[in-house]
Amino acid sequence: MHKFTTKKIRVKSLLIIALTAAISGCEQPPETVAVDMSFSRPAMIEEITASDISGLSFTGTVRAAQIAELSFKTSGKIVKIYLQEGSSVSQGQLLAELDNTEQKITLNSAKAQYDKAESDYQRGLAIFNSTQAISKSDLEKLKTERDLAKNKFNTAQETLDYTKITAPFSGVITKKLVNEFSVIQPNQPLFVLQNLNNLEAVIDVPSKLFAEGSRNTNAVGEVEGISNVKFPLYFRYFTLDAERSTQTYTVVLAFSDLKKQNVLPGMSITVSPQTNESAAINVSIPISAIIPDNMGKEFVWIVDGNNKVSKQYIETGTLLGNRIVINNGLKPKDRIVITGVNALKDGDLVRPLNADGVSK
Repeated sequence: MHKFTTKKIRVKSLLIIALTAAISGCEQPPETVAVDMSFSRPAMIEEITASDISGLSFTGTVRAAQIAELSFKTSGKIVKIYLQEGSSVSQGQLLAELDNTEQKITLNSAKAQYDKAESDYQRGLAIFNSTQAISKSDLEKLKTERDLAKNKFNTAQETLDYTKITAPFSGVITKKLVNEFSVIQPNQPLFVLQNLNNLEAVIDVPSKLFAEGSRNTNAVGEVEGISNVKFPLYFRYFTLDAERSTQTYTVVLAFSDLKKQNVLPGMSITVSPQTNESAAINVSIPISAIIPDNMGKEFVWIVDGNNKVSKQYIETGTLLGNRIVINNGLKPKDRIVITGVNALKDGDLVRPLNADGVSK
């Protein structure tokens, strides 16, 4: 009886000790797991930045959207100029003429030859159809002579037309470069014609602002010499190549309303973008960061605070050199991988490198 009691006490003591050890183990703080960066991939990382173009202004120049240097296609002596510098003209209006004496003689001779050849062919065709008194080969010869004469006549008419200049569109003659009785050469400029009802503002935008700012936006312009008037402008187009010496892009905006003011080409204009909050901010990233998937979509590797990557799908916009505008999917402060992107997969760890390839 005594031995059995002693054994029960001993077993109970062992259970208490085991439970105490288990409880004390649960009360210990969790063990900190260190991330083994030896398995990370080296990668250059770029943090997304953006520029706000609202509040900025750019100085530019007014120009006509339609402008043409007018010239004759042939040489000769100018016998008549029908207008002066500053004259308004309508589309198709006759502006000047060359001495066309020789061209008229040539045209009259070509017309006479064509009329005779046409008459001979029609007479031969009638004979062939009625009596076949001429052979088919003779008829074909008459037809060939008729066709050649017609081509010669058309060429002579075209050459006579070259002795006249007409306005290709309505506008104002802003420059007259020659006088009557001058002898001119083919394609020598005589007039500069501009459409003053269709004007543009041309500005140069620094490449960084251009890449990160919205281009599909409206603006207002203030023209030097015209006080207290703001002209509404809308985006028309931009050049695809930056000016190398200044690293700027040329942006062209059109006047939507001249407000009955005397705005002229060559005037200085200050352009201020008019944007809402969402349109004012945009971002661009290197093309090397973008990966296409097999569904026709594009994504980048976005990096979290633990340097772990995950897919982020994006919508791309305008291509600008080796960068591309991102319309949707990224925001300022996001970090993305820009090199070695094809070697990564979801959940990979990356080791950030600086521009020299050294770990940060």
